[in-house]
Amino acid sequence: MNQDLQDVYLNWICSLKSPATIHRYKVALNRFSKSIWQRKAYEVEISEWQNLSREIVAESFLKPIKRTSVKLSTLSGYFSAVKSYLNHLNGFELGQEIDLSKFELRYYEALPSKKELESRLIDIEREVEAIKGMLEKYRN
Repeated sequence: MNQDLQDVYLNWICSLKSPATIHRYKVALNRFSKSIWQRKAYEVEISEWQNLSREIVAESFLKPIKRTSVKLSTLSGYFSAVKSYLNHLNGFELGQEIDLSKFELRYYEALPSKKELESRLIDIEREVEAIKGMLEKYRN
């Protein structure tokens, strides 16, 4: 484990204002990093954060978490914690700066929730049944 990254992580924790924020941000950041890399955030090298693609974020983090029908505000909180940590990490200049744009929720908002998908599926199934009924009329 990289000691510099662990030091930055601890420094970041100390920079947070309240015990509630510390708890929320630690949980959110570690859930995110465990979803992507199966490790805690301070165990993830800078190059891994830099090479992380939007597709991996969507597939490994957002899609599984959206299956649990979390609110948009909860997802926003996860990204706030990740960006806070990475912004702090960038300030230590341990390597090339990490692009934070891939941690903007607006890039992923187009992903529907499980409930939205189920609702759309029901509507589509109804429409298919209606179309089958109309086709039956043509056959007669």
